[in-house]
Amino acid sequence: MISDEELMVAYQQGQASAFDELYRRHSPKVYGYLTVRTPSRQQADDLLQSCFLKLHQSRHHFDVSQKFLPWLWSILRSVRIDALRREQRNPAKANHSEEESRKGWEALPTEPMNADDGEHALTENLLKGLPAAQRRLLELRTQRELSFDEIADELSITASTARQRFSRLVQSLKTRAAKSGEDLHE
Repeated sequence: MISDEELMVAYQQGQASAFDELYRRHSPKVYGYLTVRTPSRQQADDLLQSCFLKLHQSRHHFDVSQKFLPWLWSILRSVRIDALRREQRNPAKANHSEEESRKGWEALPTEPMNADDGEHALTENLLKGLPAAQRRLLELRTQRELSFDEIADELSITASTARQRFSRLVQSLKTRAAKSGEDLHE
């Protein structure tokens, strides 16, 4: 089977069928991720299309020495942040409640969900050495996909505290990843 990275090289060289295959492989994961994290199916549909449009527009920026999935998820994260900013600038156009909006945007992807073994190992290295309380918080938010209110109930803390701790944890993981590169367990 042709790897995602090989497909991206082919797509960079003009083979439209390579894009079709990447879309076939990854759109279900992206769409599934979006449907549980956005306020409406319509918004999930729009963001899915925006993500793959941005992939198309950015295809020449893909570094063939890197893995495809983290690159795709960074595009998805960028698309979601852009949508959130548009929504915040123009709340009158939003077709959902403020509570739905907050719930839908609580977690942005920082690593691929359901990634291949290479990306899974990268994530595992990031998580090594985390205190049990931080691992538990990460599990509740990313694996069980609980809201901050539900996490607060589970951990006997306030939702605000849960949100703050999670935000600090994500920032800490990003900093560790940036500092350590491939050697993330230090």
